[in-house]
Amino acid sequence: QGYLWNVKNPGTDAEGNPVKNYFDFTYDGWNYEFMKGCTFDQEKLYLLAGDYFIDMIRMAWVLYVNVDMFNENAAALGFGTINDFYEYVEAGIWDYDDLGTICSRIWLDDGKDRSVTDSGDSRIGLAINHVSDWIFCASSGVSTYYQDEKYKPCVITDTEVMTPMGNAIRKLMQGSGSSNEKMTTGDGIYYEQQVLSSTNYFFDGNFLFAVSVLGELESTSMRGVNFTKGLVPVPKWNEQEQEDYHTMVHDQTELGAILNNASSFGKASAFMQAANEESEDVVHEYYEKGLKFKYSEDKGIRSMIDLVYNTIDSPFSMQLSGLITVNATSTLIGMNSAMTDNKVASVFASEKDAYKTALDKTLENFARLE
Repeated sequence: QGYLWNVKNPGTDAEGNPVKNYFDFTYDGWNYEFMKGCTFDQEKLYLLAGDYFIDMIRMAWVLYVNVDMFNENAAALGFGTINDFYEYVEAGIWDYDDLGTICSRIWLDDGKDRSVTDSGDSRIGLAINHVSDWIFCASSGVSTYYQDEKYKPCVITDTEVMTPMGNAIRKLMQGSGSSNEKMTTGDGIYYEQQVLSSTNYFFDGNFLFAVSVLGELESTSMRGVNFTKGLVPVPKWNEQEQEDYHTMVHDQTELGAILNNASSFGKASAFMQAANEESEDVVHEYYEKGLKFKYSEDKGIRSMIDLVYNTIDSPFSMQLSGLITVNATSTLIGMNSAMTDNKVASVFASEKDAYKTALDKTLENFARLE
């Protein structure tokens, strides 16, 4: 709506002189690639992302691991120890099939409802919640919306990649319905509607994996668990089809911007540039001393934290795509077990034009901004 300064090209002042701009996004402290994904035009940048905005690190989605449970059952899971698993993940092989296999092998179905994963089982593979489908979709790198090599926004033309990715999620979370229904999940996977509730189950010690954010390491509950904890990135949907891990940053993370009623853009840009450059000590204190040492038990988890941090690359395009991929998950992506590939393709074909029209209108409005 025109409320923010263009931090890359702020233009001229009332006298026609170039506005002083001290931003230098070549400095390592800026997450410039992320910022370039937060706009529709590379000459118009409005959102700031970098080390000064430390919430980006805190709001990165990961899978927490009960290390003690893993080590006690490592042979059955196909590994020697948790460190062998970490090396496997670091090699880029970790995918949905691996997660599903581990969850089914760890599951000890001795709760009140036999043959169905319930929270009373002695061992459960994974706790998921109503945003998990969105996290897995976004971390797959498969989107209804993408930016080409010139960052031009485009809508995908078919479901050639979307369908097998949707099938992979459907296989993992068998029978997943809408977020308002109780989900029938795959072996050893337990669904809980509330995000915090699913995380709390992990604290009880009978879950191997749980979906949560990296900043959860700071919480009193996580620090107080009576077992050794670890973490890994969200797996690839298919290790042969997906080249890199994509760590999703939650859409409520705190980024930066400068309101256009700021009395001096030049002074604001100077302050923000200096703050980001000088934030190295803060980031070191928080990231290196806090997350990686104060809140972490071993060398393995520290290497995983680095892997997560280095794979944070989910720009705003994934959020925009999420408007369709989340709200129409059971139809468009085909996570509902009743969906067929043909129906996914037909639903996508029927919705694509409306989506493209809306995107074109957004781009048209964006073009009017200074």
